[in-house]
Amino acid sequence: KVGRAVAVRLHALGPTGSYGGPVATETTWTLSAGPGLTISADAAGTMPIDTVTVAADGQLSGYFYVIGTAEGTATISVSNPLYRTLDRPVRVDP
Repeated sequence: KVGRAVAVRLHALGPTGSYGGPVATETTWTLSAGPGLTISADAAGTMPIDTVTVAADGQLSGYFYVIGTAEGTATISVSNPLYRTLDRPVRVDP
């Protein structure tokens, strides 16, 4: 919904998308969102981010927020050269 912030965490899986246990070293993923979405460190959208990190021996990132800014469908992408890229369409309602 436009103006709504949804809290999200990245769960690191193995390079093929299956359960792979914790990451061995600190690992950073690149985040991108199409028009109509903002990715932010805060729910108000005042701290836009384009990366998220999972600490060594961990599997989850800290929380970040996906915020609808305009009606329509946009794609969120999460990528790291050692992992399969995740592309997901997100519908933002009025």
